[in-house]
Amino acid sequence: LIDGSFRRGGMALLSRLHELSLEHPYRTILVGWTMTMAIGLGAERLQLRTDGAALVPAGHPAVREDAAIRAAFGLKDAIVILIPAPPGQSVFNSDTLRRVQEWTDRLLTVPGIESADVFSLATEKSDRVIPGTLRFQPFLQPFPTTAHDFQKLRDDLRSVAIYHGTLIAHDESATAIMVSVPHDMERAMFTSRVRMALEESGPWPEEVSLIGAPI
Repeated sequence: LIDGSFRRGGMALLSRLHELSLEHPYRTILVGWTMTMAIGLGAERLQLRTDGAALVPAGHPAVREDAAIRAAFGLKDAIVILIPAPPGQSVFNSDTLRRVQEWTDRLLTVPGIESADVFSLATEKSDRVIPGTLRFQPFLQPFPTTAHDFQKLRDDLRSVAIYHGTLIAHDESATAIMVSVPHDMERAMFTSRVRMALEESGPWPEEVSLIGAPI
């Protein structure tokens, strides 16, 4: 009974508003325009927060416990930059690998990013040592340029199976760069800095994706 009365009252109110708008069309337009302008002015200060962590009070017990666990184990959220190979090719080509090297170098110049925060084919080392030293040789040094070099790199990476499915797609159609998000920086702001660093290298023919939770 109450629900029915409420519905009838609501319908009566809507009907009356409809009648008033027909009786006073200019006033109705003026009121609508004023309300739209007021909402527009407030929209300038509207901030979209996609970072769930930023929406939870810093002093909440769950947040403090999460921070303690992250600090104890050195855990950070990550952004994945997915770089596809040109159509019909694998990632084992000069252009794609050079882009990986260049973007890795640029990311290391972004404020807040440390060397341990970037994970890519340009940062990881093979089981080969630099001649005359005991230091392991990075996969992309010396930089591969010939078919023999690419096959050698492919074989080296296949021998370390952990990289397949992480840094390299199983079908070798794409490669990834992973970047850890600093604890003291909001993800949206950090992602913007990463995008700016990548854009400084110029456009890439294939679509590059930035993946993370959230971006």
